[in-house]
Amino acid sequence: MSHSAVEYAHQAEEWSALDWWHLEARAVARHPDLTHALAFFAPPAAWTQLSRGVPKALGCLMVPAHIASLTLPVSAAVMMTAWLGETEATAPVAVAGAFAGFAAAWSLFGMSRDARSPDGRAVNGARLLALLHLLPSSIATVLALLAIGHGVAIGAVGIVGLLADVAYGIAALRFYVPTSDSAATEQLNLRRLNRAVEALDHHARLEILADLHHAIDVLEQRALIDADLARAARNQPVASLARTMAPRERVKP
Repeated sequence: MSHSAVEYAHQAEEWSALDWWHLEARAVARHPDLTHALAFFAPPAAWTQLSRGVPKALGCLMVPAHIASLTLPVSAAVMMTAWLGETEATAPVAVAGAFAGFAAAWSLFGMSRDARSPDGRAVNGARLLALLHLLPSSIATVLALLAIGHGVAIGAVGIVGLLADVAYGIAALRFYVPTSDSAATEQLNLRRLNRAVEALDHHARLEILADLHHAIDVLEQRALIDADLARAARNQPVASLARTMAPRERVKP
């Protein structure tokens, strides 16, 4: 793989809208925060170049662990509710807390992955899943506090796990945005990109632009783009080239 925009321009045999994303990805590759921020605007075909920092899946453990993270809070609530219907019984607060605590920890890991993934905050159904943590763990927490107050709780420390899952549910409701709220998502992504650009020092900006401008010169000389397209490309500031020349909706998958 070429390691600079100029090298990519020299190696290209033809030019398409997607190539603008690959070109800019190479120009900003030495700046991980900017590379990551650009990925949120990129078409899926460019994510491999712009999302290198996203953690990979943990293989066959991912699916069962994800299912468990959704069912364990409900199991904890059922467990505590069953205790409420019994007389002179002890409440399994430790077990319920362990269930909810694992669910919270695993789901928090998933949230951290979403935070590093393009469109990660706009996950379809994510807010509904957050409620599957918040509601049952809230019920279980109230019942656990009741059991602790009456001195019939086994492993009162389990309340920590229940509270952790409640906290995750609240955080997830705030973190994820409805997929229909595209304007809010776009503003969030734009603020992230602006912060990444502002964090660059003057030398870094000049280095990125120099690489891109040289690459554009090469593309024009090789007749892969015409003079008007080259002029428009040269006028783009840092982190605006691909977004302007090849908006995601215009790039064919």
